[in-house]
Amino acid sequence: MDLQQNNDQLFSQIVDLIELTKTKTIQQVNTNLTLLYWHIGKHINEHILQHERAEYGKQVIKNLSIQLTERYGKGYGERSLFNMAQFHLFFPENILQSLIAKLTWTHFVQLLAIKEPLQREFYATLCHNEHWSVRTLKERINSMLYERTALSKKPEHTHSYLFYRTTRRRATQTKTKAVYCQC
Repeated sequence: MDLQQNNDQLFSQIVDLIELTKTKTIQQVNTNLTLLYWHIGKHINEHILQHERAEYGKQVIKNLSIQLTERYGKGYGERSLFNMAQFHLFFPENILQSLIAKLTWTHFVQLLAIKEPLQREFYATLCHNEHWSVRTLKERINSMLYERTALSKKPEHTHSYLFYRTTRRRATQTKTKAVYCQC
C-alpha cells in the first residue's frame, strides 16, 4: 500500500469517527431538550393544579413566557409552553422513555395536535417503529392512515362514517376537522 492510500484510509476513518460523533451528539442534545420540555410541562402543570383556576393558568403561562423569552430568547413563547404542558399530560414518563430515543421534539409537537389518545398512540408507535421523519408523520396524518386502518380492520363496528375537511391555516400547517354522519 502506498503513502497516498494510507493517507486516504486514515482520512476516511477519521471522517467516519467525526460523523458518528456528530450524529450521536445531535441525538443526545435532542433527547435532553425533549426531556427538558417534558419537565417544564410537569412543573407548569403542578403549579397550575395547586391553584385550580384556568384564568390563573393562562396568566402563569403568559408571565413565564415573557420571563423565559427575556432570558433565553425565542422558543419559550406561550404556545411553546402550552405544548410543553400538554406534552407532560399526554405522554406519561414511562411511555416517553420508550419514544424519546427515536422521536424529536418536532415529532411530539405534531402528535400533540391529535386530540384522540388512541390515534395519537397509533401514530407515535408507528413513527417510532418505522423511523418516520416529521415530514412522513405529517403525510401519514394528513392521509388519514389511522382512520383508513381502523375502517379496514373493523368495518362491522363502524357506526358512523368519518368525513374530513381539511382547511389550511397556513401554507405549511393543516387542520383536520371531523364531521360525523350516520350511515
